[in-house]
Amino acid sequence: MQGDELLYVGLDGHLVPLELLERYNLPIKVQEELLRGVAQERGPIRELVILGTCHRFELYAVGEGITPCQLAEALHHPPIRQIQHPFRLLRNLEAVQHLFQVSAGLNSPVLGESEILGQVREAYKRARALGTVGPYLSRAFEQALQVGKEVRHQTQLGSGPTSLGALAARILNRYAEINPFRVIVLGAGQIATSAALALDPRFQIVVINRSPERGEALAQRVGGQYAPLELLPELLPSAQALIAAVSAPHPVVQAEWLRPGSWVIDLELPRNVEAVPPGVTLYTLDRLQDLARKLLAEREGARQEAEALVAHHLQRFAEWLASRQATPHIRALREGAWNLLLEEVKRLPPPEQEAALRAGRRTLNKLLHAPTLRLRKGDPEALSWISEFFPELP
Repeated sequence: MQGDELLYVGLDGHLVPLELLERYNLPIKVQEELLRGVAQERGPIRELVILGTCHRFELYAVGEGITPCQLAEALHHPPIRQIQHPFRLLRNLEAVQHLFQVSAGLNSPVLGESEILGQVREAYKRARALGTVGPYLSRAFEQALQVGKEVRHQTQLGSGPTSLGALAARILNRYAEINPFRVIVLGAGQIATSAALALDPRFQIVVINRSPERGEALAQRVGGQYAPLELLPELLPSAQALIAAVSAPHPVVQAEWLRPGSWVIDLELPRNVEAVPPGVTLYTLDRLQDLARKLLAEREGARQEAEALVAHHLQRFAEWLASRQATPHIRALREGAWNLLLEEVKRLPPPEQEAALRAGRRTLNKLLHAPTLRLRKGDPEALSWISEFFPELP
């Protein structure tokens, strides 16, 4: 693996318009096809994980001196083959640091977001199953998942709303006491579930979903009712609020179905709601992100604690990487020193050679202990120092 680099190429909802992000909202089946292609071609991309959510599109790739252009060509997908500004590019430890921050919920629209850790886990699991995860990404993602767990258990970053769904519920819950109106939750996936569970139970909650099993199960959990997707146009005019979080390639809610004076919270990309008529209050991911920023100051101390955990794990990864990269140098150092010892021992009378080898081996182990440790820690001066004192090394 000597010479391999880890390359991150990504779009972040913090930095780009949602309209651009929608172009890269690839269905899971498409992601799997791209991963299979990389695994079968065995080209310059040795490892690859695709992390796609409603708020980010990220590629983590490993190869020897790979460039964004090589990565784009290897994936054979029209939008990806146009990798350019405003894609963000990071390499090696900067890429790993970003991954750790994502898993910790530090790079989410809602600080401390809970769903992202599961999304990172699923992306890693999918790539591993399709054969595009090797030693570098395996180490990086396993450690990223550990970072996420520690942040959520050892800090207060997860206090308050920790997901888009919970933030959506918070917007509506302030009205529950004075007017427990009907709220339709469209979808029964992770985001929709987090929203439904966070809603005030005084609301009249109706869960609408394609799958009756999942929809009925969620409705039962929140003390609400289930309705099939076909009834959405009929039920929406009687609802004061809609939380939309269903995965679909096109909008599923038409403007004429919406009740004047109602709230619509669209948590998906591509968007579930095509447009809203006058008098309807719309919250998109952009607007929710503005609300999330206001919560940031309340949890500044927890954010600093989370950043410290990220830094600790990044140092551990750097040490692992340095140790891995140092292995060929350490092997050459020990083999070269051992060959020098053998040459000197051969000059001795045969009866003395065995004892000399034993004594020489002990001495070499002691002499090489310190430089070996320095190499494993990634000391930039260690290799030049060793070359100076052991010029016979290749």
